[in-house]
Amino acid sequence: MTTLALPNKVTNITLSSAVLTEAKALGINISQSCDQFLRELVRNERERRWQQDNADFIATYKSNRGG
Repeated sequence: MTTLALPNKVTNITLSSAVLTEAKALGINISQSCDQFLRELVRNERERRWQQDNADFIATYKSNRGG
C-alpha cells in the first residue's frame, strides 16, 4: 500500500504541563505522538459512523444469512 506524504500543518494545541514536561524528559516526539493518536481517533470515528450509517443494511444482511 502506498502512502502519500502530505505536508504538515503548523498548529497550536493545549496540553497538560505535567504530561508535556514528562514526555519531553522521556524523549517522546510530541508532534509525532499527537499525529499518530489523532490518526487513530479519526480512523475509529470514521468506522463508528460507517457502522451507524449502515446499521439497517448490516442487520438485514445478517438476518438473511442466518447470522
